[in-house]
Amino acid sequence: SNIWLLHLNNNKLTKIDGNAFKELRNLVELRLSDNQLETIDVQLFAACSKLKRLYLSGNKLSSIDANTKELKMIFTNPVLNQVDLSFNNITRIKLEFSSDSIENIKINISSNDIREFSHISIESKNERSKFEINARFNFIQTVPIDEIFDGTNLKISFQNIKFIDLSRNPLSYSCLQKIFENQTYQETFKVEIKQNDESRYIKNIDFDLIREEYPHLKSMKNWNGLSEFSVITGKNGVGKS
Repeated sequence: SNIWLLHLNNNKLTKIDGNAFKELRNLVELRLSDNQLETIDVQLFAACSKLKRLYLSGNKLSSIDANTKELKMIFTNPVLNQVDLSFNNITRIKLEFSSDSIENIKINISSNDIREFSHISIESKNERSKFEINARFNFIQTVPIDEIFDGTNLKISFQNIKFIDLSRNPLSYSCLQKIFENQTYQETFKVEIKQNDESRYIKNIDFDLIREEYPHLKSMKNWNGLSEFSVITGKNGVGKS
């Protein structure tokens, strides 16, 4: 087939046959957003060797494995660089990229029901792959610093992450405090404070100064609200607004 662009948004799709895209070898962009998909075949898109962009936002995707309640997808597409899984019902996710040629990949898992940082698992066969992960508007309260760092170095499992955007998660004050007590963590994590649609990055946190500048944050207990804090993690201090 010569089809390279396929939009199937808003079609009330509830199920897709495992061979539905078998002949679409020239497909570059596939949009399946705003349907009613609850599950998909783990390798549904394997035959689409030229697929670059995949949109599955606004469905009811939650899990494939009944035991782990995990949504697992395996991508063998050599040029796939954008996957949108936002606005679903995902609580756990595991994505595997098994192609050697993929290097820069954007993944959007915002606006789901992910409650633990450890419930996000993204792996790549290519050691050079760098992931930009949008995990905004979930329910993550803590970041397991000790699991991410080995002494002063990032652990191997985290090396492929360019940054993880955790904006608008109810991160606890104790989590933020731990991040900024260590210089090494400050090089990896950034905090963005938003007020009146203005934002700025603060690297060396002076909590008393912040409290003076933002009097509406009357107590530390209020600092884990969804509207005040945005935490962005990124290797070598890479951040994103």
